[in-house]
Amino acid sequence: MRWVIVPLMFFVVACVRQETFVLSAGTTYGWVVVEQRSSCPPSSSKPGGVTHLIPPDRYLCTSSAPSEDLVHRTYLMVGREGQRTAIPGEYIHRHVTLSTSGAVDGMPCAYSAEAFYFGPLSTLTGDPLEVLWAHRPECAPK
Repeated sequence: MRWVIVPLMFFVVACVRQETFVLSAGTTYGWVVVEQRSSCPPSSSKPGGVTHLIPPDRYLCTSSAPSEDLVHRTYLMVGREGQRTAIPGEYIHRHVTLSTSGAVDGMPCAYSAEAFYFGPLSTLTGDPLEVLWAHRPECAPK
């Protein structure tokens, strides 16, 4: 009897969504917050990805839902002449999700957001919720 060995290969196919964060020219170091709210305009999207254009105050409200798939994030800065350049990795820190269901969590309102710190690690300070609450004071704890 002769045995034939047939190698089996398994491939896992996953959807990886591209999420691009574009900081405006002149953006200062600090926490960047992208809040998801249905009452806000959507971010620019195309099949497979979304681009968030972040204003100089580092807060963006968008109706674009966060991805539940795998995400590849890219961080860009707009130059003085409009060109987009990659932000070096050592200037992006602590990409986190901020969310609460409101009264259930003892908070005055519900929110869902992504946040990350832009700047050298030595300058990291504060809390991303401070940026959110500056734009949504009704959500700040009393």
